[in-house]
Amino acid sequence: MVVDDERIIREGIASLVDWQGMGLELAGCLKDGAAALEEMEQLRPDIVITDIKMPRMDGLELIKQAKQRFPDMKFVVLSGFGEFRFASQAMKHGVKHYILKPCDEHDIKKVLTDIVNELDVESRERTALGQMERILSEVVPRAREKLLSDYLLGRMTDDETADYLEQVRLHDGEGMLRLLACRTETELRYEEAKKLIPLIVEHLGENHVKHYAVIHQVMVLLIANYSRTDLLERMEYTTTRLESEAGSKFIWSIGHEGAMTDMPRAFEDAMRHMEQAYYLGERSITALRTEGSVDKAESPAVFAAAELDHYSGILGHIRIGSREGLNKELAALFSKLRQLRLSIGTTTGISIDLIAILHKQCVPNPTNEYLNHTVPILQMKTLGEVERYISEEAHSILDTYYGTPAARGKMAAHRMARYVHDNLEREELSLQWLAKHKLFMNPDYLGKLFRKEMKMSFPQYVAKARIEKAKEAIARSGDYKIYELAEMSGMGSDPKYFSNLFKKQTGCTPQEYKSRIAAERKGG
Repeated sequence: MVVDDERIIREGIASLVDWQGMGLELAGCLKDGAAALEEMEQLRPDIVITDIKMPRMDGLELIKQAKQRFPDMKFVVLSGFGEFRFASQAMKHGVKHYILKPCDEHDIKKVLTDIVNELDVESRERTALGQMERILSEVVPRAREKLLSDYLLGRMTDDETADYLEQVRLHDGEGMLRLLACRTETELRYEEAKKLIPLIVEHLGENHVKHYAVIHQVMVLLIANYSRTDLLERMEYTTTRLESEAGSKFIWSIGHEGAMTDMPRAFEDAMRHMEQAYYLGERSITALRTEGSVDKAESPAVFAAAELDHYSGILGHIRIGSREGLNKELAALFSKLRQLRLSIGTTTGISIDLIAILHKQCVPNPTNEYLNHTVPILQMKTLGEVERYISEEAHSILDTYYGTPAARGKMAAHRMARYVHDNLEREELSLQWLAKHKLFMNPDYLGKLFRKEMKMSFPQYVAKARIEKAKEAIARSGDYKIYELAEMSGMGSDPKYFSNLFKKQTGCTPQEYKSRIAAERKGG
């Protein structure tokens, strides 16, 4: 934009300069500062060449007001002999360039070239800064999540732990925290769980959530400034809203309050009770007392979680085809129910849970049809009737699916494969872990069954499944870092081993595989 009250100067500058050749466009020529300021709102010029002395509004006032509205706008002051003091005043407003009148094409072109170069540099700096801010906005939360995950899982050295705790202390102070663990009734991929975190933070309150991470498909949050009573009330509200927005049932475990140094233990407790609540197959909010025990008053589902040992025994005897062992476990469970004399509603709920667990854990490809098997329990008048009914259901499942050695072997192998795919993010996934925590059977026996049915060893199957999961993740998005791929594949503590295994399985490194997928997409 050119601003000068002398028409001959305005038109002279407009005709002297090869605007297009310099990569510029002449937006307008105005005769005073007031008219120019009005046009600036619409035209938003990058560069303004202005005279000092003009009617209505002089150049100094134009620069002053324009800089307040458009701080990045560049000005060139036209000054005659004896007007240098005005030019120096303009420089107080950030003006760097001036042209002494009379001027020629060379003078104007030189100044404009300098300003264009300045604008190019500033543009590149803004772009670089924007990219850096975008990268930081992605990297910093990931780094914080990775640090929390490593800390809670005990993957840090003593020095790393000390450094991390000091960072947390400097950032958040030394207040008390409470750990929340949350998962949906259906299994979520890592990316899906990450998308739910902002919803949870929003409903709990951003000021309360200090740290969060997704660990083994469980959303873990450290919160502050909530009393236990207020938190339980808030959790009911949060759960209702989340189930409405996400369309899935949520299961929570609320840990006891403590310092940051207590959170790894709180995480272990929460995960243990989370797993118990998960097996119940229903929405529940399980709270822990300070000493880490389950508070039975918090949820109707908690008693059943505490009786997981009986459930495990019942499932184990069905799977090995032991009718005698099954009868003993059922008798022990119902003997305890009679001894405790819980409310009829609670006892009925426990019985329904057991039917659900039998079908979900022991029937191949279970569907919601098992709900039909729970209806008769609601109509029964005595606990004896319920016990006989559940015994008949359990024996029917045993006879149908586990009645012969061949049937038991096939069921065990396919169940093991399902557990592998459901737990790939767990680093502790192994034959021994599966035998102890899921199937409750001898690991050597399970290993032989698996090899016979699947034609490969259990470790080979796990390794193959882990790499397939990583390949699927790369196919979905090429943005994953190696450590992220390793973590979601259950090898987060040793990314180097993950890379070596990936190359052994696929013949190329993860980075080479990412490049290949990117090239295929581009070519396609």
